[in-house]
Amino acid sequence: MEWEQLAQEGRLAEAVVSYVRGYDWVTFVELQRRFEPYMPTKGNIALEWGPPGLVLWAGMSEEFASLISGLLEDGRLHLHGTTRLVYFIDGGTLNLPAAKRYRAEGYKRRRWLPACLRVVPNEAPAKGRRGGRRPTCAL
Repeated sequence: MEWEQLAQEGRLAEAVVSYVRGYDWVTFVELQRRFEPYMPTKGNIALEWGPPGLVLWAGMSEEFASLISGLLEDGRLHLHGTTRLVYFIDGGTLNLPAAKRYRAEGYKRRRWLPACLRVVPNEAPAKGRRGGRRPTCAL
């Protein structure tokens, strides 16, 4: 597989994009599992996105979180909402309440936004969603 060859060569950003292009609708759980042989993927970092308190995934290594956030910032990967069930099927969920709606002002308590990664951008964003924060990594 192309993504494995790229990962073995240490071209991890290209490998992640290739994997997501090939498998589509990829969860963070799946990506962590597939790339663990090529880089540390597990740790104590949470990747936050959008309004304050919105968590995409937690339990990531700093290296892995930085790689994914960079690909999101560069527009090489895109987020698409999904359900907790998809993560449950893939073998992992977060112990956080799910964000049920978009709140531009953010959340007082952290919320989980179950999302899949794709190479295809979302359709036009809903009103008020453009210009969200860049991804941040937090302990």
